[in-house]
Amino acid sequence: MHERAEAGLDVADGTRSRRADVHGARVLHGRPRAQRLADGDLVTLDLAVSPDGVAADSAVSVVVGHAAPEAAALIAATERALAAGIAAVRPGLLLALEPWVMADTDELVTDPDGWTLRSATGCATAHSEHTVLVTDDGVEILTLPPRRG
Repeated sequence: MHERAEAGLDVADGTRSRRADVHGARVLHGRPRAQRLADGDLVTLDLAVSPDGVAADSAVSVVVGHAAPEAAALIAATERALAAGIAAVRPGLLLALEPWVMADTDELVTDPDGWTLRSATGCATAHSEHTVLVTDDGVEILTLPPRRG
């Protein structure tokens, strides 16, 4: 088991892990690092759990404070892509759908840690993710947050 608390959170004990990636450095997916959040930072919160050996993964991109139009558009694009992917799945599947959107490129760069992904141009990035179970009765989104009130 290891635990790290930095700008994000990366905790793994064999059953769950959580990541928070700060996009001020234009990281699409990666390990947390020491960085203070600032107004306008685009951040992805990514959670994976594995109860009883079944893996589920979910992510949401959010903006700290006030969102620039570009950041809001990237987040909206990933949410539309996720909804389209969920609508297109067929019965008999358990899968995580994770659309990633970059502002001005389709090229990724992998850092030497083998985990961190960045846009090749350093542009803003966002992603959304849900784990879905597809049966003959329809699609169940397993990673939706609980309804409040």
